[in-house]
Amino acid sequence: MVNVLTQSMVSTFQTCRKQYDYRYNKEIVPIEESTSLGVGSAVHAGLEMWFRGATQADAVEMTENFPGLSEADQVKSSVLVSKYIDKWRGENRIDIMFDVVDVEKVFEIPLINPDTRRKSRQWLVSGKVDGIVRMNGKLFILEHKTSSSVSDEYIMRIAIDRQIMLYARAIEMVMKEPVVGA
Repeated sequence: MVNVLTQSMVSTFQTCRKQYDYRYNKEIVPIEESTSLGVGSAVHAGLEMWFRGATQADAVEMTENFPGLSEADQVKSSVLVSKYIDKWRGENRIDIMFDVVDVEKVFEIPLINPDTRRKSRQWLVSGKVDGIVRMNGKLFILEHKTSSSVSDEYIMRIAIDRQIMLYARAIEMVMKEPVVGA
């Protein structure tokens, strides 16, 4: 039997072992998703649609009707998606900056023992990266984060974010070429 490990599992375990036990061992989950997670899910879904070629209007409309969100959170999500698209269709045009290679790329890679460099026969690491892009011939991962506030400290934490580092390494293994940034 092969076990699967995700970034969410590791993060939950490090934050609260009881929460990990409830969620991943006993499969007890909250009845409702938190507001911030719901907004993030709606924004991700809208951006995925847009990166896959949908119009801005269609991506925004989907977030306006995203299930499980309050009317205020649907508006918040749709404004975030609309403003994101406005920014990256304007002077900072995405199609000039990079080519989209893949969107919402699911990966599974073997867990590797750091001491022996051997691949585990019992564990896989799994995840889903928001996007893979190519800029000037080099590979980057595209990872969207939503937050209620952005500070210098928040930006600095992203530079050493374990999830981004894991995803970059996984995409290197899947694509068989180096990821140079995010």
